[in-house]
Amino acid sequence: MSSSSPKISRINTDLFLVHESEIFSFFGSKNESYNDMIKLLELNCNRLMYEFKVSLDSKINVEIYPNLEIYHSNMWVGLQPNVDFQCNDQIIGNMDESTNSIKIVTPYNPGPVHNYSTVVKTVLHEFIHVLTMTKFKAENNSYSQESFMKVMWLHEAIAVYESDQHKDFMPVFLKNVRKKLPSFSDLNNLQFRYIIAWSFAEFMTIRFSKLQLLELMTRVGQAKEITGLTEAELETNWQNWLTEKYIRVDLNLTQPTTLAT
Repeated sequence: MSSSSPKISRINTDLFLVHESEIFSFFGSKNESYNDMIKLLELNCNRLMYEFKVSLDSKINVEIYPNLEIYHSNMWVGLQPNVDFQCNDQIIGNMDESTNSIKIVTPYNPGPVHNYSTVVKTVLHEFIHVLTMTKFKAENNSYSQESFMKVMWLHEAIAVYESDQHKDFMPVFLKNVRKKLPSFSDLNNLQFRYIIAWSFAEFMTIRFSKLQLLELMTRVGQAKEITGLTEAELETNWQNWLTEKYIRVDLNLTQPTTLAT
């Protein structure tokens, strides 16, 4: 890019336009290549929009920050890190509705918890949040923060599963479900949303359909109408499926697992 490249100014940094497509505008450092992030989004965006039955009214800015400190300072405009929201080294990306953007740390400097690969997957995770929130608002006429909070775990379940992040969580997932079968109420816990909730998305996709999974997210409290099962029956079916797929099979392995630490 030339020195006259379009840029956006953020707290403690300027981000330059490094790539533009029909759906995305990528802003970051002129000295870094974001080809893997760009390819992952471009490869999956049209498929996901088709499968989710979602269209976007405007381009999505992908803002790639040079380090965690600067990223955390810019996560949400007008809010103060560790005052209005808590930051830690695990948090490397978010969808910001107020600016119609995905904000994420560079994969070349992800901090002590993440690595290049996990950052790249996170950009797809956040784009999936763009789609699920767009769908939720368009199809849930009674949209409110309260209604969203009831299905927040479903948004995370879908994003983790569809971005393939669940494969990175598999060891800790198995350790947790072998210790105690999760319930829907457990998924209100922030960590469980990432570590375990994705398995419900997998269950729904296999036993029902992706569209029914999305309907559960948009039509809050209508499990019976969508699946033919009450919420309690759906929870039991998911738990039985977890037992068959991830607990009994795992316990019959001839090699001991390495999950005891």
